[in-house]
Amino acid sequence: MTLSFAIAQKAQRAGGARPAVSGESIPSPVAGWNKRDPLFNMDPRFATILDNYFPQTNFVELRRGSASHATGVGSGSVETLFSYRSGTTKKLLAAGGGGIYDATSSGAVGAPLASGFSSNRWQATNFNSRGILVNGTDAPQSYDGSTISAAGFTGPTDPEALFAVHPFKERLLFLEDNSASFWFGAVDAVTGALSEFPLASVHPGGGRALALGTLTIDGGSGIDDLLAIFMESGDVLIYAGTDPSSASNFALIGIFNIGRPIGARPLVKFGPDLIVITSDGYIPLRQFLRLGRSQTNLAISDTISGAVSEAVRSFGDNFGWQATLYPRSNWLLFNVPTVENGESVQHVMNTLTGAWCRFTGMSASSWEVHEDLLYFGSTGGVVLLADTLNADDGSSIIGDAQSAYVYFGGRAALKRFTMFRPVLSSDSAVNVSMGLGVDFDDAVGVNPVQSVATAGTLWNVGLWNTFLWAGGQTIQKGWQTAADIGTAAAVRIKTETNNQSVRWFSTDVLFERGDFI
Repeated sequence: MTLSFAIAQKAQRAGGARPAVSGESIPSPVAGWNKRDPLFNMDPRFATILDNYFPQTNFVELRRGSASHATGVGSGSVETLFSYRSGTTKKLLAAGGGGIYDATSSGAVGAPLASGFSSNRWQATNFNSRGILVNGTDAPQSYDGSTISAAGFTGPTDPEALFAVHPFKERLLFLEDNSASFWFGAVDAVTGALSEFPLASVHPGGGRALALGTLTIDGGSGIDDLLAIFMESGDVLIYAGTDPSSASNFALIGIFNIGRPIGARPLVKFGPDLIVITSDGYIPLRQFLRLGRSQTNLAISDTISGAVSEAVRSFGDNFGWQATLYPRSNWLLFNVPTVENGESVQHVMNTLTGAWCRFTGMSASSWEVHEDLLYFGSTGGVVLLADTLNADDGSSIIGDAQSAYVYFGGRAALKRFTMFRPVLSSDSAVNVSMGLGVDFDDAVGVNPVQSVATAGTLWNVGLWNTFLWAGGQTIQKGWQTAADIGTAAAVRIKTETNNQSVRWFSTDVLFERGDFI
């Protein structure tokens, strides 16, 4: 016999009344996924699990799915996607199987634009009407909107060792494998001689240069832009100026340690800022330079710091780490390759609210935004379009969300939880598994208990004034029984859908309050 039942029975034998039923409502976890705070002291707006449910302002919503866009990009993983833009010419290039393909149109890609390459892991940029591609193994390539050919850069002993390219102040800058230098071209040049800018003498940490990026100080693009050079030591070197060949017009203005960059594509522009995937989390460089590494909560990934640390520790050496901004759905997406050229998950932040979730079911080796749409390269030589339809290329999307533990009726009081009802909506029938757990289980068990459905028929199929016309999201609020005793409770919902959208708005919980202990 539990203590609360004993207290209740004693009260009834003494002529006391049965404990009154109380009810409280909590919002859905719009503050997002939390892998930082302890379970016993977490804000009720957070979630301990939030897989494939994206936190919007007033609800969490099952993400949309993906669909095959282009096939035949080799037979292995599509390790590079590149959006080429020059005037009205806009192309999506994909690299796999030793070839570079035009994947702009849907369907089979046909013959490669160029082939025979040793690596599919290209870094690419648009510059002066050309797409410039390097991979650290093959000769740098140039794309003019229709053909790919050798770019013809000279200067380094081995130009094939150039593995990163970045436009800065009307010049192309390159990094060379196993080098602490960067190379720079002439103004507006897309071929020809490169000059070396050594960094070893100004870099106390030693080691290679890994990435190049532009940090915008004034909110636009112009004279105030700074060059950020990321070293394997975790140092970032900040340079100001326009001409690396001139000591009076190009100078080091600071060295900061932000943590070692992770992956071959660790940078993404986010407004004027530059977000960096590092061993310390996902770091906004502008804020970091103001406050320094000693401020442990600077990372935008602070609330999921536990998940990011575990991912870096377990998968940091895998190819496929990449940061991508997708404005159309307010996603800031970080690809986490859990298996080299195989499975991956994505840590995704709502750029409007800063709330996080995790996406599963989209195994990607590369990502790219092209013509405002989001694509990813996957296994089997396939390029997929993300954020479309309500299934993952025909497979179900599995959504899993668990709220924080909430002390209904007071932190110290025992409660007997009797009923609960998540307030959900869907545009068509979907089976939902639900569960309520008490006192800090890592994951609440669920049972299939309800089908969320929208009754109705298609327009012009049912008889007028006979059927309820289907359309839009319909709210469902069915009560579910519970029989758990504890001080705090959490609600979990799971869905497996391939043609439905689902939203979770809030949860109502009924309980009988016992005495304090």
